Amino acid sequence: MMVDVSALERLASGSIVGPIWVEGAEEPFPELEWMDYPVVVLGWWTEAVLSSESRGGAAGSIELSFMDGPWEIILDFDGERCIANLFRARSANSGRLIEISYDVFFGSIKECALGVIEECDLKGWESVDIDSLRSMLNRMKGV
Repeated sequence: MMVDVSALERLASGSIVGPIWVEGAEEPFPELEWMDYPVVVLGWWTEAVLSSESRGGAAGSIELSFMDGPWEIILDFDGERCIANLFRARSANSGRLIEISYDVFFGSIKECALGVIEECDLKGWESVDIDSLRSMLNRMKGV
């Protein structure tokens, strides 16, 4: 998981946009420096991690979506082993399967969320989405 925090921008609407993508596949997913809404996306993904942890940790399946575009990731995991299906929703293509570490992937979500929060704080940006991500990140640190 990657976020280029130096490229975050705040739109007139108050939404924060910037590059966010997943590394580790043959090529970045959905693509290198994919422009999206990282505060919202990381909020969704952090919430999914917290929900997974509350059900007992690394077992089961999690669906992660990007906000802009039909890009999705389905994580099927059991202990340390995790298979990620990276795909375009509503597409005939089955997507790409990669094996990743549960701890590494979710650790990267924490790291990216922390970086985004720190950058928003440096820029003096405040919003409900930022507060929500901060709250979930604080809960995630205790997991």
